[in-house]
Amino acid sequence: MSFAAPVHYADLGLDELRAEAIRAIVAALWIAVICVLFLVAVEPLRWSLEPAPVVAGLAITALATRWLVYRNVVLAAVALLVGLAGTITAAVYSLGNGLYAAAYPIATVIAGMLLGRKIFKDKGVPLPPTKWGDPKWDWNAFLETAKKLTYGEGAQKVFGVAGNTWWVYMHPWIWSNGGAVVLPDNKTVVLDSPEAVEAWEFYAALILQHKVMPIAAQATEGPDQLFESNRAAMDINNTSYTIRMRQMKDFDWDMAPFPTAKTGKVFDRVPNNVVSGYAKTKYPEESWQFLKFMGSKDATADARGMPARYSVANSDDFLKRTPNQNWQLLVDSGPIRKSEVLSPYFGEFDNTLRAAWESVQGGNKTVKQMVQEMKPKLTDILAGKTSQ
Repeated sequence: MSFAAPVHYADLGLDELRAEAIRAIVAALWIAVICVLFLVAVEPLRWSLEPAPVVAGLAITALATRWLVYRNVVLAAVALLVGLAGTITAAVYSLGNGLYAAAYPIATVIAGMLLGRKIFKDKGVPLPPTKWGDPKWDWNAFLETAKKLTYGEGAQKVFGVAGNTWWVYMHPWIWSNGGAVVLPDNKTVVLDSPEAVEAWEFYAALILQHKVMPIAAQATEGPDQLFESNRAAMDINNTSYTIRMRQMKDFDWDMAPFPTAKTGKVFDRVPNNVVSGYAKTKYPEESWQFLKFMGSKDATADARGMPARYSVANSDDFLKRTPNQNWQLLVDSGPIRKSEVLSPYFGEFDNTLRAAWESVQGGNKTVKQMVQEMKPKLTDILAGKTSQ
């Protein structure tokens, strides 16, 4: 689960967040009481003092006043309920079957590209730009850079790019190109749109046509191992991998944004890491203490990815945690984040699309064959038809 909050609330610990919620609710109650007093007492009194209109010779002051009281009591009650609902800032959600929990974000795991500076230096290739959306760093520039960084043959071949081949890492490419896998309603599958197909095909061509990215057989120990052994210049990954990178004291690395699409835009997948406590736990106090620690500044400062607390993410402790890496890139990703597929059937959805995408990357089917086959299957999965 992930949720957005104003900057002020994104920088609060759990005790502070709870206190803010209580203050907001108390303020809403006072406002509601004042509204009730005005609507029920003051306004009808004002009406009763005004000259009474006459209908068929009868004054209707009393009738009008009584009607106003009834109407305004109802309006005040509605205002109170709406006010309370709008001021609760804690995130509470249900996973079904009686499971309720409160969730608190601790980090955002940003996808991006890691760079091995040694290969860039050895081949005399400039490093990519350092900011999201730089028009000089588009898909063509990315491909040409990957080609210049690819050399050698066989077991010693060096690749321009390696990385996670899971289909969710296609989101930034598809979104940036104006497409989507699933619309925001989390039901409508559109992975076969022209914009999406173009992105799928561009990425598959990195492996099958341009050969700047390894096939599975060329990365038997994983793409990260190729990157760490200086056999891949760029590694498409997420920021949890920077924990490993910081441990490699002799490895010269940095981070770079995804390239900008022909739309002039770039988007990124930024799933939140959250901690949550089960509402019916037998150990509520211990759970609460753990949640408070995980939401503290000290804990979020070293969380994988970018700290969820605004002040921590913008502090020198984070931005200068290592001297030669562009940590500001992670902070700047805020405006380009998009939400991924949210569905109780995501497990089946993921397994189905993952197998199909791996088949494309292995050269066993084309992108057009994949999307044609996947659209009805994935649509049925998100509708819950296959789980019955």
